[in-house]
Amino acid sequence: ALPIKRDPSSDELKFYAPFVDRLIDIIQPAVLVPLGGYAMMHVLKKYDVPEKNGKISQLHGTLIDARTHYGAVYIVPMYHPAMALYTPKSRDMLKKDFAKLRNFL
Repeated sequence: ALPIKRDPSSDELKFYAPFVDRLIDIIQPAVLVPLGGYAMMHVLKKYDVPEKNGKISQLHGTLIDARTHYGAVYIVPMYHPAMALYTPKSRDMLKKDFAKLRNFL
């Protein structure tokens, strides 16, 4: 049986956001790959990019430029890989999106 799919609660989002932000500040990545709509919304709003109100269905696999306190960062939103469990037809799309990350290796 597949695990139960659910959206995070607002309390969970508020609780974990500072931890995610702190990890980003410590690691200072050149590329951020938020997996899923909630992660994408948090990162795009955090860096106040023009795409911050976009939908994951529109922005997945796109390259978004952002500025951080430590310099430039690329944001590449992607669907969460668990999507392939719930929607097997999405596997090819997920593979294409993940293939785009090869440009950063």
